[in-house]
Amino acid sequence: MPALIMQLQCRLAYQVCQKWLKDRKGRQLSDDDIQHYQRIVVALQQTIKLMHKIDQAIPGFPIQ
Repeated sequence: MPALIMQLQCRLAYQVCQKWLKDRKGRQLSDDDIQHYQRIVVALQQTIKLMHKIDQAIPGFPIQ
């Protein structure tokens, strides 16, 4: 996977996490909030892994 694509994926994942936290700035997070945030992080990690697998399975994307 090209480094540029990897950087983009990491940046997008970071932006999602940053936005979620920013929307809750100034208030204490509940246990449910923290658990939800952890699920978001895991979902993003799994999405990036799946994207890597797809890129490996289809090396010449877009398909011509």
